[in-house]
Amino acid sequence: MSRRGDFSSIRDSMKAYWKNKSENPWNRIYKALAKEMGDQENESLLERVMLVREAVFCGLDMISLSLALDVGANELLSIMTNEKEWKDGRREARSRCVSLLKKKIEEGKVDYIVESGLEKDGFTYLIPEVREARVAKFKEAKPTLDTKKVDLTPLRKSRYGRQLLRSLNIVETSLDTTDDRVEQLVETYEHQLLELELSDTAELDFDEQTQQITLNGVPVDSKEKGVGEEIRKTRPAGTDRDFSSQEELTDYVEESLKEVEYAGDLQALDGIGPAMESKLRECGYDSFVAIAHAQVEELSASVHGVGSARAKMLIEGARRLLDGGEEGGAS
Repeated sequence: MSRRGDFSSIRDSMKAYWKNKSENPWNRIYKALAKEMGDQENESLLERVMLVREAVFCGLDMISLSLALDVGANELLSIMTNEKEWKDGRREARSRCVSLLKKKIEEGKVDYIVESGLEKDGFTYLIPEVREARVAKFKEAKPTLDTKKVDLTPLRKSRYGRQLLRSLNIVETSLDTTDDRVEQLVETYEHQLLELELSDTAELDFDEQTQQITLNGVPVDSKEKGVGEEIRKTRPAGTDRDFSSQEELTDYVEESLKEVEYAGDLQALDGIGPAMESKLRECGYDSFVAIAHAQVEELSASVHGVGSARAKMLIEGARRLLDGGEEGGAS
Protein backbone atom coordinates (compact mmCIF):
# COMPACT_ATOMS: atom_id res chain seq x y z
CA MET A 1 0.00 0.00 0.00
CA SER A 2 2.88 2.35 0.80
CA ARG A 3 4.48 1.64 -2.58
CA ARG A 4 1.22 2.61 -4.29
CA GLY A 5 0.85 5.73 -2.15
CA ASP A 6 -2.44 4.40 -0.79
CA PHE A 7 -1.94 5.96 2.63
CA SER A 8 -5.61 6.28 3.47
CA SER A 9 -5.88 2.48 3.29
CA ILE A 10 -2.85 2.20 5.57
CA ARG A 11 -4.60 4.44 8.04
CA ASP A 12 -7.75 2.30 7.82
CA SER A 13 -5.64 -0.78 8.53
CA MET A 14 -4.12 0.89 11.59
CA LYS A 15 -7.55 1.79 12.90
CA ALA A 16 -8.68 -1.81 12.35
CA TYR A 17 -5.80 -3.19 14.43
CA TRP A 18 -7.93 -3.22 17.59
CA LYS A 19 -10.75 -5.07 15.81
CA ASN A 20 -8.67 -7.80 14.20
CA LYS A 21 -4.99 -8.01 15.17
CA SER A 22 -4.33 -11.11 13.08
CA GLU A 23 -5.35 -9.36 9.85
CA ASN A 24 -3.68 -6.07 10.85
CA PRO A 25 -0.55 -7.17 12.77
CA TRP A 26 1.00 -3.74 13.30
CA ASN A 27 2.51 -4.91 16.59
CA ARG A 28 4.51 -7.65 14.80
CA ILE A 29 5.56 -6.07 11.50
CA TYR A 30 9.15 -5.26 12.45
CA LYS A 31 9.67 -8.62 14.15
CA ALA A 32 8.53 -10.33 10.95
CA LEU A 33 10.84 -8.16 8.82
CA ALA A 34 13.80 -8.81 11.12
CA LYS A 35 13.17 -12.55 11.00
CA GLU A 36 12.90 -12.49 7.22
CA MET A 37 16.05 -10.40 6.85
CA GLY A 38 18.21 -12.49 9.21
CA ASP A 39 21.91 -11.66 9.07
CA GLN A 40 21.91 -10.64 5.42
CA GLU A 41 21.00 -7.21 4.13
CA ASN A 42 18.71 -7.73 1.17
CA GLU A 43 18.05 -4.65 -0.95
CA SER A 44 14.40 -5.58 -1.43
CA LEU A 45 13.88 -6.04 2.32
CA LEU A 46 15.66 -2.77 3.11
CA GLU A 47 13.32 -1.02 0.70
CA ARG A 48 10.39 -2.69 2.43
CA VAL A 49 11.58 -1.42 5.82
CA MET A 50 11.78 2.11 4.42
CA LEU A 51 8.29 1.80 2.96
CA VAL A 52 6.92 0.59 6.29
CA ARG A 53 8.47 3.62 7.99
CA GLU A 54 6.82 5.98 5.51
CA ALA A 55 3.55 4.08 5.92
CA VAL A 56 3.62 4.51 9.70
CA PHE A 57 4.30 8.24 9.56
CA CYS A 58 1.69 8.76 6.85
CA GLY A 59 -0.88 6.63 8.64
CA LEU A 60 -0.43 8.76 11.76
CA ASP A 61 -0.63 11.95 9.66
CA MET A 62 2.98 12.93 10.34
CA ILE A 63 4.67 12.56 6.95
CA SER A 64 6.51 15.88 7.46
CA LEU A 65 8.34 14.42 10.49
CA SER A 66 9.65 11.24 8.84
CA LEU A 67 12.88 12.92 7.74
CA ALA A 68 13.07 15.48 10.54
CA LEU A 69 13.07 12.99 13.44
CA ASP A 70 15.38 10.11 14.32
CA VAL A 71 12.63 8.15 16.08
CA GLY A 72 12.05 4.66 14.71
CA ALA A 73 8.71 3.66 13.26
CA ASN A 74 8.84 0.53 15.43
CA GLU A 75 8.87 2.74 18.54
CA LEU A 76 5.81 4.64 17.29
CA LEU A 77 4.02 1.38 16.53
CA SER A 78 4.82 0.13 20.01
CA ILE A 79 3.39 3.31 21.55
CA MET A 80 0.30 3.12 19.35
CA THR A 81 -0.48 -0.57 19.86
CA ASN A 82 0.00 -0.36 23.64
CA GLU A 83 -3.07 1.85 23.89
CA LYS A 84 -6.64 0.58 24.15
CA GLU A 85 -7.98 2.20 20.97
CA TRP A 86 -6.93 4.01 17.79
CA LYS A 87 -7.66 7.51 19.06
CA ASP A 88 -5.43 7.09 22.11
CA GLY A 89 -2.71 5.27 20.17
CA ARG A 90 -2.56 7.94 17.50
CA ARG A 91 -2.53 10.72 20.08
CA GLU A 92 0.27 9.17 22.14
CA ALA A 93 2.43 8.49 19.06
CA ARG A 94 1.96 12.05 17.80
CA SER A 95 2.67 13.39 21.29
CA ARG A 96 5.96 11.47 21.37
CA CYS A 97 6.98 13.01 18.06
CA VAL A 98 5.95 16.50 19.19
CA SER A 99 8.14 16.22 22.29
CA LEU A 100 11.11 15.12 20.14
CA LEU A 101 10.41 17.88 17.64
CA LYS A 102 10.27 20.53 20.36
CA LYS A 103 13.64 19.34 21.65
CA LYS A 104 15.14 19.69 18.17
CA ILE A 105 13.66 23.18 17.84
CA GLU A 106 15.11 24.19 21.22
CA GLU A 107 18.52 22.94 20.04
CA GLY A 108 18.19 24.91 16.81
CA LYS A 109 18.19 21.77 14.65
CA VAL A 110 15.46 22.87 12.25
CA ASP A 111 17.03 22.32 8.81
CA TYR A 112 14.81 19.35 7.94
CA ILE A 113 11.60 20.81 9.34
CA VAL A 114 9.26 22.13 6.65
CA GLU A 115 6.63 24.61 7.81
CA SER A 116 4.12 23.74 5.08
CA GLY A 117 4.41 20.08 6.08
CA LEU A 118 3.76 20.91 9.74
CA GLU A 119 0.68 22.85 8.73
CA LYS A 120 -0.67 20.00 6.64
CA ASP A 121 -0.08 17.49 9.45
CA GLY A 122 -1.90 19.57 12.06
CA PHE A 123 1.17 20.97 13.86
CA THR A 124 0.64 24.61 12.84
CA TYR A 125 1.02 25.78 16.44
CA LEU A 126 4.72 24.78 16.29
CA ILE A 127 5.53 26.94 13.25
CA PRO A 128 6.23 30.15 15.23
CA GLU A 129 8.78 28.23 17.34
CA VAL A 130 10.46 26.90 14.19
CA ARG A 131 10.65 30.37 12.66
CA GLU A 132 12.01 31.81 15.90
CA ALA A 133 14.73 29.14 15.94
CA ARG A 134 15.63 29.92 12.32
CA VAL A 135 15.90 33.64 13.08
CA ALA A 136 18.04 32.94 16.16
CA LYS A 137 20.39 30.79 14.07
CA PHE A 138 20.58 33.52 11.43
CA LYS A 139 21.32 36.12 14.10
CA GLU A 140 24.18 34.00 15.48
CA ALA A 141 25.66 33.78 11.96
CA LYS A 142 26.23 37.55 11.69
CA PRO A 143 29.32 38.23 9.53
CA THR A 144 32.18 39.68 11.57
CA LEU A 145 34.93 41.96 10.26
CA ASP A 146 37.44 41.60 13.10
CA THR A 147 39.78 39.33 11.10
CA LYS A 148 41.38 39.45 7.67
CA LYS A 149 38.75 37.08 6.31
CA VAL A 150 34.98 36.96 6.78
CA ASP A 151 33.97 33.38 7.58
CA LEU A 152 30.74 32.49 5.78
CA THR A 153 30.40 28.98 7.24
CA PRO A 154 27.89 30.03 9.94
CA LEU A 155 25.68 31.61 7.28
CA ARG A 156 25.79 28.42 5.22
CA LYS A 157 24.52 26.46 8.23
CA SER A 158 21.45 28.72 8.42
CA ARG A 159 18.55 28.46 5.97
CA TYR A 160 18.12 32.23 5.85
CA GLY A 161 21.89 32.57 5.55
CA ARG A 162 22.00 30.29 2.53
CA GLN A 163 19.19 32.29 0.95
CA LEU A 164 21.14 35.49 1.56
CA LEU A 165 24.33 34.13 -0.03
CA ARG A 166 22.41 32.84 -3.05
CA SER A 167 20.76 36.23 -3.55
CA LEU A 168 24.21 37.83 -3.67
CA ASN A 169 25.72 35.07 -5.87
CA ILE A 170 28.39 34.32 -3.25
CA VAL A 171 29.69 30.77 -3.50
CA GLU A 172 32.87 31.09 -1.43
CA THR A 173 33.17 29.87 2.17
CA SER A 174 35.03 33.05 3.16
CA LEU A 175 35.78 36.52 1.79
CA ASP A 176 38.69 38.91 2.29
CA THR A 177 37.60 41.95 4.28
CA THR A 178 38.86 44.05 1.35
CA ASP A 179 36.46 42.33 -1.05
CA ASP A 180 33.93 44.79 -2.48
CA ARG A 181 31.10 42.33 -1.77
CA VAL A 182 31.64 42.38 2.00
CA GLU A 183 29.98 45.76 2.50
CA GLN A 184 26.97 44.69 0.45
CA LEU A 185 26.82 41.40 2.38
CA VAL A 186 26.75 43.13 5.78
CA GLU A 187 24.14 45.66 4.68
CA THR A 188 21.90 43.02 3.14
CA TYR A 189 22.27 40.83 6.23
CA GLU A 190 21.17 43.64 8.56
CA HIS A 191 18.22 44.45 6.32
CA GLN A 192 17.11 40.81 6.06
CA LEU A 193 17.47 40.26 9.82
CA LEU A 194 15.29 43.28 10.53
CA GLU A 195 12.64 42.03 8.09
CA LEU A 196 12.67 38.58 9.67
CA GLU A 197 12.34 39.94 13.21
CA LEU A 198 9.45 42.17 12.17
CA SER A 199 7.63 39.47 10.20
CA ASP A 200 8.15 36.99 13.06
CA THR A 201 5.84 39.10 15.25
CA ALA A 202 2.95 38.73 12.82
CA GLU A 203 0.22 36.39 14.02
CA LEU A 204 -0.72 33.33 11.99
CA ASP A 205 -4.02 33.13 10.15
CA PHE A 206 -5.77 30.50 12.24
CA ASP A 207 -8.70 30.33 9.83
CA GLU A 208 -6.53 28.57 7.26
CA GLN A 209 -4.89 26.18 9.72
CA THR A 210 -8.27 24.65 10.59
CA GLN A 211 -9.38 24.34 6.98
CA GLN A 212 -10.94 20.96 6.25
CA ILE A 213 -8.90 18.71 3.97
CA THR A 214 -9.48 15.33 2.40
CA LEU A 215 -7.52 12.28 3.53
CA ASN A 216 -5.07 13.01 0.71
CA GLY A 217 -4.46 16.56 1.93
CA VAL A 218 -6.57 18.43 -0.65
CA PRO A 219 -8.48 21.44 0.77
CA VAL A 220 -12.25 21.05 0.72
CA ASP A 221 -14.27 23.94 -0.61
CA SER A 222 -17.79 23.07 0.51
CA LYS A 223 -19.25 26.08 -1.30
CA GLU A 224 -18.19 24.86 -4.74
CA LYS A 225 -17.99 21.05 -4.59
CA GLY A 226 -19.64 18.29 -2.65
CA VAL A 227 -17.41 16.55 -0.15
CA GLY A 228 -17.99 13.11 -1.64
CA GLU A 229 -17.16 14.33 -5.15
CA GLU A 230 -13.91 16.02 -4.06
CA ILE A 231 -12.69 13.01 -2.08
CA ARG A 232 -13.47 10.57 -4.87
CA LYS A 233 -11.45 12.69 -7.32
CA THR A 234 -8.41 12.63 -5.04
CA ARG A 235 -8.53 8.90 -4.22
CA PRO A 236 -5.78 6.72 -5.72
CA ALA A 237 -6.64 4.90 -8.94
CA GLY A 238 -8.23 1.52 -8.45
CA THR A 239 -10.20 2.36 -5.30
CA ASP A 240 -13.96 2.42 -5.50
CA ARG A 241 -14.90 3.14 -1.90
CA ASP A 242 -17.84 5.54 -1.55
CA PHE A 243 -17.08 8.63 0.50
CA SER A 244 -20.40 10.33 -0.09
CA SER A 245 -20.79 10.87 3.67
CA GLN A 246 -18.64 13.25 5.68
CA GLU A 247 -18.07 10.82 8.55
CA GLU A 248 -14.47 9.82 7.78
CA LEU A 249 -13.46 13.34 6.79
CA THR A 250 -14.89 14.74 10.02
CA ASP A 251 -13.11 12.08 12.06
CA TYR A 252 -9.81 13.00 10.41
CA VAL A 253 -10.19 16.72 10.98
CA GLU A 254 -11.27 16.31 14.60
CA GLU A 255 -8.34 14.05 15.46
CA SER A 256 -5.55 15.81 13.60
CA LEU A 257 -6.38 19.31 14.82
CA LYS A 258 -6.98 18.66 18.53
CA GLU A 259 -3.50 19.91 19.40
CA VAL A 260 -4.14 23.21 17.62
CA GLU A 261 -7.63 23.70 18.98
CA TYR A 262 -6.54 23.49 22.60
CA ALA A 263 -3.09 25.05 22.46
CA GLY A 264 -4.20 28.42 23.82
CA ASP A 265 -6.23 29.52 26.84
CA LEU A 266 -5.51 27.16 29.73
CA GLN A 267 -8.20 28.83 31.82
CA ALA A 268 -10.83 27.02 29.77
CA LEU A 269 -10.03 24.05 32.01
CA ASP A 270 -11.72 23.76 35.41
CA GLY A 271 -9.34 24.50 38.27
CA ILE A 272 -7.05 26.86 36.34
CA GLY A 273 -7.16 30.57 37.07
CA PRO A 274 -4.67 33.29 36.05
CA ALA A 275 -2.17 32.45 38.81
CA MET A 276 -2.26 28.70 38.12
CA GLU A 277 -1.99 29.29 34.37
CA SER A 278 1.15 31.35 34.95
CA LYS A 279 2.67 28.60 37.14
CA LEU A 280 1.89 25.91 34.56
CA ARG A 281 3.41 27.88 31.69
CA GLU A 282 6.56 28.62 33.72
CA CYS A 283 7.00 24.88 34.26
CA GLY A 284 6.56 24.07 30.57
CA TYR A 285 2.88 23.08 30.59
CA ASP A 286 1.84 25.70 28.06
CA SER A 287 -0.94 23.79 26.31
CA PHE A 288 -3.66 21.24 27.01
CA VAL A 289 -1.60 18.77 24.97
CA ALA A 290 1.30 19.08 27.42
CA ILE A 291 -0.99 18.70 30.44
CA ALA A 292 -2.90 15.76 28.94
CA HIS A 293 0.28 13.79 28.39
CA ALA A 294 1.87 14.55 31.76
CA GLN A 295 2.12 12.01 34.57
CA VAL A 296 0.43 12.77 37.89
CA GLU A 297 3.68 12.49 39.88
CA GLU A 298 5.56 14.59 37.33
CA LEU A 299 2.98 17.39 37.29
CA SER A 300 2.58 17.57 41.08
CA ALA A 301 6.35 17.60 41.58
CA SER A 302 6.97 20.27 38.93
CA VAL A 303 4.27 22.80 39.80
CA HIS A 304 4.30 24.30 43.29
CA GLY A 305 0.94 24.08 45.02
CA VAL A 306 -0.40 21.23 42.89
CA GLY A 307 -0.92 18.00 44.81
CA SER A 308 -1.53 14.55 43.35
CA ALA A 309 -5.32 14.86 43.47
CA ARG A 310 -5.35 18.22 41.70
CA ALA A 311 -2.77 17.07 39.17
CA LYS A 312 -4.94 14.05 38.35
CA MET A 313 -8.00 16.30 37.95
CA LEU A 314 -6.13 18.66 35.57
CA ILE A 315 -4.75 15.81 33.47
CA GLU A 316 -8.12 14.08 33.17
CA GLY A 317 -9.82 17.38 32.30
CA ALA A 318 -7.28 18.15 29.58
CA ARG A 319 -7.73 14.67 28.12
CA ARG A 320 -11.50 15.11 28.02
CA LEU A 321 -11.03 18.35 26.12
CA LEU A 322 -8.69 16.72 23.63
CA ASP A 323 -11.16 13.89 23.14
CA GLY A 324 -13.94 16.35 22.31
CA GLY A 325 -15.50 16.84 25.75
CA GLU A 326 -16.28 20.17 27.38
CA GLU A 327 -14.94 21.90 30.47
CA GLY A 328 -16.07 25.01 32.24
CA GLY A 329 -13.84 28.00 32.72
CA ALA A 330 -12.16 28.64 36.05
CA SER A 331 -13.98 30.97 38.36
